[in-house]
Amino acid sequence: PFGAMYELEIYPVVRRCTGLHPGLYHYNPLDHQLEKLDAPETEIAVLIADAHHSSGDQGVPQVLLVITARFGRLFRKYRSLAYALVLKHVGVL
Repeated sequence: PFGAMYELEIYPVVRRCTGLHPGLYHYNPLDHQLEKLDAPETEIAVLIADAHHSSGDQGVPQVLLVITARFGRLFRKYRSLAYALVLKHVGVL
């Protein structure tokens, strides 16, 4: 789309999901697909365990979405508004 900067990066951490092998993925918004990343199983287990404990031990997540932001993508164009835009985009997501 015109003007889309895609500053949010989404990394699904999959423990159990029909059609996907367990592991760490990156969502590619341009091709609308998941790309499996090479990540040690121990680090994936730590992410899942941390999410479980952070939820108040309400259940082990089957899929954890890790959201990161590439501030530079917005900062070049929007300068002082970049941080506020990232927060708004996370809210929309």
